[in-house]
Amino acid sequence: MLYKTIQEIEEVIFNMNFFNNWKLHYGLSMPVIRHQNRQNYVAYYVIRNGLETILTGKCNRPEYWILFNTEDGKCELKDCRTEDFLEGFDDFEVLFDLISDSSLNNAEIEMKWLDMFNEFLATDFINKPYTSSHYRMYLNHLKSYVGVEFATFYDFLSS
Repeated sequence: MLYKTIQEIEEVIFNMNFFNNWKLHYGLSMPVIRHQNRQNYVAYYVIRNGLETILTGKCNRPEYWILFNTEDGKCELKDCRTEDFLEGFDDFEVLFDLISDSSLNNAEIEMKWLDMFNEFLATDFINKPYTSSHYRMYLNHLKSYVGVEFATFYDFLSS
């Protein structure tokens, strides 16, 4: 596997210039695994991350999503308006709770999860991603932290 950590993967994504032409500030979700076309990818959804999100803790459903191939570093940006990973969330203007408990320390929690995901990448990504206890634990912790709808978004993206 060419890309072995989330930090390496995200460096490639941010250097792809996907974000340079966007008029609003966008942010990446935490990574998940998506199986598509008989291959496993690291996947993210992309959300608007503007002042309203900071002030209210609410955010629109994802507008884009990204597939990253850890073998060759190819990265695809997909527009949810033409190639959606979600079912039943057609309105792009509805706001959803981004996290379930705003009193938690986001940076500390995210670093712990990234360490868990990196452990998974190093041990189980190629052979058994969906049966990996590392991945199941990571995804369960992640979904318990975010709002109900965003937990659903992670379920759809990681299918």
